[in-house]
Formats: sequence, structure tokens, C-alpha cells
Amino acid sequence: MKLLLLLGLLSLGSVYGQVELRWPTGAYGLPKSDSGCPAAVGFEWREGSRLHDSRQASPNNQWSDSLNFYGDHSESAMEQHFCMKPYELAGDGEGDWPAGQYCIFKAPENDCPTGFSEGWIYWNEPDWANQNDVHGFVPDGWYDRDTLMRYCCRADNAAGTPINLPNSAPFYLFRKGSSCQEVAGMTVQAQWFEWDCGDVYWFTSTIENDSGGDTPDVVVNNDIRIHYCYYY
Repeated sequence: MKLLLLLGLLSLGSVYGQVELRWPTGAYGLPKSDSGCPAAVGFEWREGSRLHDSRQASPNNQWSDSLNFYGDHSESAMEQHFCMKPYELAGDGEGDWPAGQYCIFKAPENDCPTGFSEGWIYWNEPDWANQNDVHGFVPDGWYDRDTLMRYCCRADNAAGTPINLPNSAPFYLFRKGSSCQEVAGMTVQAQWFEWDCGDVYWFTSTIENDSGGDTPDVVVNNDIRIHYCYYY
């Protein structure tokens, strides 16, 4: 009877697509969604935030019709919030990240997890009355009047091949390679945010935003648009 009950529960879990999995080992971070940091076993997410002050003559931050970021965003300011796993401790995760096409945040003072390559994005933000701010645990990079964040990316399997990650709560990954990575038991929605990094005047033809290495899908010119994948 106990065996039959156990098999029934496992079958029910398969029907609803909920798999009790642990987040992979290593140090890394994820964007925080409006549902908060996803459930974790063996560790607690460390949270932080970065305020991007886009106030200028004509502020014009833009975003996709659907956006599930935690925190405030408007045409003139935007808060990035982070769920960071800043350390690697024994028993705090399970296995390596699966092969696929996606990116995560790089944790300070750590290499990218196995299978990932490093990249960075630089925001050259408005200088006038700049009120950028930073709190708590944030991705590897630097945070002053301008911003640089480092990422860990991989493209070693087809995005359409589902990977197994904890699927009991919503979370974000970064898009890599024009399509969102499929995650078993979850629905995915492509989203984006575009930072207006400054007004271009007669004496300056461009804003010196930049990127390098292995990055999420990003468009870098006078503004910066980053593509996200929201799982729910």
C-alpha cells in the first residue's frame, strides 16, 4: 500500500510538471522577479539592488509589454534587484548547471560555474545630478556614476531542449541566442528592458556604452536593451 501511494504521488508530480530539484552548486546570481527570489534548499539567496538614474532632458527608458521585475521602473529611473548565491559551500546545491543557451549573473570573487564563459556590459549613464545607488549583494562589476556588470553565459545545447531546474516558483534567466531556453515544467515568456543612457547633444555624437566577452542577448548603442526569459 505504501509503495502504491508513493508511486501515485510521483505520478501526480509528473502530471503537474513540478519537480523537486535543488539549484546547482557554485556561486552566481539571478534577476529577482516580482514573486521574490525562488525557493532554495541548502542555502539562502542574498539580495541586493542597483538604482539606475536616467534623469535627463528627455528620459525614455522602455520595456516589453509584460515585465515581471521586482522593484520600480519608469522612464527616468530603474531598479535592478538581484538574487545572489555569493558563495560555494558544501551541500548548498546539487550538480552543475545543465547544458543549454542562457546566461546568469557572475558572483564577485568567483569564477563562472562550470560550462559558462564570462562577459560584461557597461552603462555610461547620465552625469548630471546622477543619483545611482547600490545596496546589498550585487553581481560582479563596479557601481559608481556608471555601471559595469559581469555575466556567465553558455551556448552548448539547443535552447529548445528542456533543462531541469527547480520549477516550483517563478524566476528569470537571460536570453542567449535569440530564443529562450526551455525549462521542464515551466512556461517561458521573452521580455526586455531598454535603459536610456543619456541625451546626445551637438558636442557628443555617441554615448560610450559597451560590452565584451560572452554576454546575454543585448543591443548596445546610445541605449542598452537586454533580453530576459521569465519562467512561471
